[in-house]
Amino acid sequence: MELLAPAGTLEVFETAVECGANAVYIGAPAANARALAKRFTLEECAAMASYAHEHDVKIYVAMNALLKDSEVSDAVKLLAFFTEIGVDALIIQDLGLLFLAQRYFPELSLHASTLLGAHNSLAVHQFGDMGFERVVVAREMRLDEIAAAAGSGTTVELEAFVHGAMCFSYSGLCMFSSFLGGKSGLRGRCSQPCRRRYAWQNDKKDRAAGYLFSMNDLQGLSFVDRLREAGITSLKIEGRMRNRQYVEQVVTAYRLVLDNPGDNKSMAEAENMLATAMGRNTSGGYFVRRDDAELISPQHSGNIGLFIGRAATADKQGWVKIKLRKALTVGDRLRVHLEKSGERTSFTINEMWLDDLAVASASAGDEIKLPLPLEVSAGDGIYKVDSKESRAKAVRRLMMQPGQFKNLVRRCQTNQQINDLCKHLCAADKKIPRQHLRSKNKFTGHHRVAVPITWWLKIDDLNMLRKLPANIQPDRIIITLSVKTLQQFKRQSIPGPLQRGLIWALPPVILEAEIKFYYEAIIRLADNNFTDWQIS
Repeated sequence: MELLAPAGTLEVFETAVECGANAVYIGAPAANARALAKRFTLEECAAMASYAHEHDVKIYVAMNALLKDSEVSDAVKLLAFFTEIGVDALIIQDLGLLFLAQRYFPELSLHASTLLGAHNSLAVHQFGDMGFERVVVAREMRLDEIAAAAGSGTTVELEAFVHGAMCFSYSGLCMFSSFLGGKSGLRGRCSQPCRRRYAWQNDKKDRAAGYLFSMNDLQGLSFVDRLREAGITSLKIEGRMRNRQYVEQVVTAYRLVLDNPGDNKSMAEAENMLATAMGRNTSGGYFVRRDDAELISPQHSGNIGLFIGRAATADKQGWVKIKLRKALTVGDRLRVHLEKSGERTSFTINEMWLDDLAVASASAGDEIKLPLPLEVSAGDGIYKVDSKESRAKAVRRLMMQPGQFKNLVRRCQTNQQINDLCKHLCAADKKIPRQHLRSKNKFTGHHRVAVPITWWLKIDDLNMLRKLPANIQPDRIIITLSVKTLQQFKRQSIPGPLQRGLIWALPPVILEAEIKFYYEAIIRLADNNFTDWQIS
């Protein structure tokens, strides 16, 4: 199997290659699902592509955010550039981008991002038929579901996340960030509301407060052989915003296990590496079950890093006492998480005191005193996010020299054929002036447009209809199709006008075991003249 590593900087890219990754994925300079990460320049992208191919490693580019019309021209220029430098694949979500790539840049290999929500064998087949060479399956698929998709006759390659961050929602379907702060995760701007602290509204004593949606990281070392048996082509490590030390240790650990299948000593060594990789608490994810209590640690903030303890006492001068759970050294880097505000601040330890003596290091179990750059309260969590040794090791000369690719970038940017294509696409997409609607005493001089007002009601429980006042009835009803609603429909009588206007809706997630039910239910309803459907 291919070992696919993340890279958010040139330094991390070189590290991933040196540690044995078969392929590395980076974010495109625009339209990638980590918009808050540092953006690579085009020269850096070209340097990484050249460096990867010199070392017989593949490079994939994640251009997996949804596009707006105003971004199409820049997207086309990026597609042309990635074709020129010979990237091995483009990871995408937007089906408009699929159209542009297939029509104008057929040389590009395309991978269906996990944000496209491939969570069953039908989706994998569909994306294969659409021209994707690889599908990144949803993190929420179990091993048996992955095996069913791989063994369903499709020729498309399957890639699965094996390590890194997990999402509380289904892959590609989360709208939590959009709802809470107006920043879309599908546009690469997730504000991570799932990492915040919540409490039940009526619990005045805050007994149930905690990080109720904050998922532990996935750690799939023990599933490597079973993923191979299930038909996975590529094992993907999440983490384009993680540091060099994290990527180094995680890639090395998985390389060790892949190269020594069935070797218990190698597995133990790899697990020890991951335990010090400065990640979150870990679990086995969804590979075996979907209701594992280990998926979430509500008492922890979901901070990346080793949890070293909570502030025991703190004063206004910024000094804090901590009883250490892990060893610390002056020069290590820490992150403080303020429980009340959710604010996080990182800093480097410049001094540390033990029993009124300045020390260079302290062991687990020691109670130390530290000066912090901000005021904290007792109970605030403190995490180790990098070590002195790692930071010293990181200071090195890069092998890649992006500057030598300036002429190539300039040639691509002045390519007249590509610029003419962008003008053509923009001209074909000129917006038609919107027709003004006329209301009383407004917009005189415009045509009157008759707008019939109707309202539709979408429900996932037919018992809702009984609660509607007799004099207030929807024009049409949308029912989410499920075993429950189909049984209710057979038992309950729905008024004739409403039944004639009934719309059946398919849910956004259909698990592998449910496909047979939906297939048969759709045929049965269609045979009974239900012809209007809402597709998620």
